[in-house]
Amino acid sequence: MKKILLLICTFFMCITCSFAQKNSGEQAPNYQKGMEFAQKGDLENAVFYFQKEIQENPKNAYGYYGMSYCLSGTYHYEEAIPYIDKAIKLMPKKDRWLGYKEKGYIYHSMGKFEEAVKIFTEGIKCDPKNPSCYRSRAESYFAMRDFLAARIDYQRIIAMQPTYWYSYFVLGEIEYAEGNYEEAKKNLLRADQLDGSHPDPLNYLSAIAYYEEDYETAATYGVNSLKITPDNEIWDILRAVDEKDTTVLLRKFNEMAKKDPKNAAWPYYASEVCSFRHQYHRAYNYLEQAAKKLNEPNQTIMESQLVALKNCGEHEQALTLMEQMIQQFDMDSNDLVNFRCTQLANCGRADEACHLLDSMLKANPSDTSRYFYVDILYLTGNYADIPTAAKAGLVLSPKSITFRNYLAENCFYNGDVEQAKKWYKEIIDISRIKFAHPEFSTEEDARKWRDTLPYFPSEYIIALYRTGQEEAARKELKIWKLDDYLQESVYVELAGVNAVMGNSEEAIEILDKALNTDAFWYTITPLYIQNIRNFNNLRDLPEFKEWLEKYEKMRRQ
Repeated sequence: MKKILLLICTFFMCITCSFAQKNSGEQAPNYQKGMEFAQKGDLENAVFYFQKEIQENPKNAYGYYGMSYCLSGTYHYEEAIPYIDKAIKLMPKKDRWLGYKEKGYIYHSMGKFEEAVKIFTEGIKCDPKNPSCYRSRAESYFAMRDFLAARIDYQRIIAMQPTYWYSYFVLGEIEYAEGNYEEAKKNLLRADQLDGSHPDPLNYLSAIAYYEEDYETAATYGVNSLKITPDNEIWDILRAVDEKDTTVLLRKFNEMAKKDPKNAAWPYYASEVCSFRHQYHRAYNYLEQAAKKLNEPNQTIMESQLVALKNCGEHEQALTLMEQMIQQFDMDSNDLVNFRCTQLANCGRADEACHLLDSMLKANPSDTSRYFYVDILYLTGNYADIPTAAKAGLVLSPKSITFRNYLAENCFYNGDVEQAKKWYKEIIDISRIKFAHPEFSTEEDARKWRDTLPYFPSEYIIALYRTGQEEAARKELKIWKLDDYLQESVYVELAGVNAVMGNSEEAIEILDKALNTDAFWYTITPLYIQNIRNFNNLRDLPEFKEWLEKYEKMRRQ
């Protein structure tokens, strides 16, 4: 009888142990629910279940692992570390590599790559035949620019997983970074052969071909990359290719359009090429071809058409298209109010633009359109209405330099120089807080400081000049010496400041360079060039008139 009782007890103990094993570790229902929510991005519910698992089973490593997973996934790295440390202590040795991998990831994400390498190494010791920690350690080595160590780890991974494409891709990256293009190509081609669903190997191959001046091959790889993913980094390379060879890229896209005549992507890509050449009429024609291939209107294509029409001066047509978009895509017309007003002004319908903005401001005096309203008044030459609008703007934004600048300029050109100087002095006082800088010993130091500014301080420099501080104004201009480091939107403002200060030759030189900058065409309009008072000193110069002709000619290509 005792033997029978002993057997029954043993039987139930086995069942209980088996049940406990199935409901602990990764099999615990709370952990599984938590991971399910975490992978969906519902971290609130995920944390609830992980905490519940910790409370109900404080020796289950995976409850702590899940909490670390959530915290590190939301960038709370420091808070995640105690949880992953607890998880590592509780994990069976055979699974401990996973805890070290998560902890290493946390340190890698914090930029502590050396610590991450040490942690991944501990994970490798737990399971030397598992490639996961080798892969993570290699990424930390790569981030440290320790290419030799990274290369060794990826070669180990390849020995374990000879058909894993990513290892070959990163080896290609390493060889590329070190300028070993032939070795890079071998690895990148192998990566693409193993898994052709990723554009990254093709992007690097295209870049290598570009550096080797083989633009035909560079374009071919670029086109193949676009087949996989329409929006990727390949466009930076393709633009560089087009600058060197203006025939190859459009030819490739046209060839693809013939092979794949129902695909709207190829004429759309061709329009992109024309746009960054500033050939907006031609871009619009390609966009028309793309639109005809689709069964229904496409918002992306129509937005590109809108930009093309604006930049080639077809302002009435742009307004018509905008109204169609508002109806077809149920867009909020207020989202396009700035565009509508600019186009109305460019069509000679500035009064309509001002009326529209004025009605919006009456309905909502705190509307941010207040800023654009003053811009439209200025750009369309409605100077008499500027003081009222700018003063109302100052109520909303008491520290605004822009509104003060409009008031100062209005006073200055109306002959009230003393009042203008008062506004200019306020601009200087506010600007000095924003733009105060130390003495620079080198041009490099000046450039570093300049690159930290949110925008070009044109109002500040003009205010210095107009209040008689010419030497200080010219000193500020030296920091903004024309070079390749300038933000593209700065060119026209910088030209205007030079024009105000009488540096006519330099102003025109800067404007000429502006014709070759892409952002220029999106930040400037013929209306702006014709009406901005900063260019008053250039109006009668033959060089300025010649520049305007070049601008109009390029804009209408």
